[in-house]
Amino acid sequence: MRKKLLFWLVGMIVVALPAFALAEVTEEDMEKMVTERYFEGAYNYYQEGFYDMAVRFYNIVLERDPNHAKALYWLARLYQELGLYREALSMWKRLAEVQPGNKVAQYFIKVCQGVIEQGKEPFELYERAYLFYSRGEKRKALTLYEKSCALNPSFQKAFLWAGRVALELGLREKAEWYLERALELDKEDKVAIYLLKQLRRSKDGGN
Repeated sequence: MRKKLLFWLVGMIVVALPAFALAEVTEEDMEKMVTERYFEGAYNYYQEGFYDMAVRFYNIVLERDPNHAKALYWLARLYQELGLYREALSMWKRLAEVQPGNKVAQYFIKVCQGVIEQGKEPFELYERAYLFYSRGEKRKALTLYEKSCALNPSFQKAFLWAGRVALELGLREKAEWYLERALELDKEDKVAIYLLKQLRRSKDGGN
């Protein structure tokens, strides 16, 4: 099947090139053009919703050129859209190796790792909560942090942030409960230790 595709792609390239240009095309140039044809095919399949074929073609591109940044990006994105976070993480990491300064790849590495470790819904709630917090909407943020904690009772960072935001809102009992749970999950968490000390000191009248 792949040989038939390759012959067809080469044929299309040959037909598209004028005779004078064809004489100047090296074997390396031809290989690059074939690779780009596969990439175009993959993108077209993606746009049309034929995701299995898109995955197949992107993988062919990467077999031919392992450092093809656009193929790495689109395959990572496609895997993520399909909920295949481990596969997506692998592609994002490869893209970060090819383009060390790529902030998109670095961001989605964190996202994929978070989803794999904490679960999709708890991590998405955690991310949304921080957006509300960064806008100053702390009560909305706290609600989402609490939902994240309820869905994943082992999500230490969600408990830490729920405690921190509750403390900032003056909800001392709630803050203490969440911070204690965060510290149970990570006994070395310096932020949780510090916030609990501050909270208890204020309860004791600053002594």
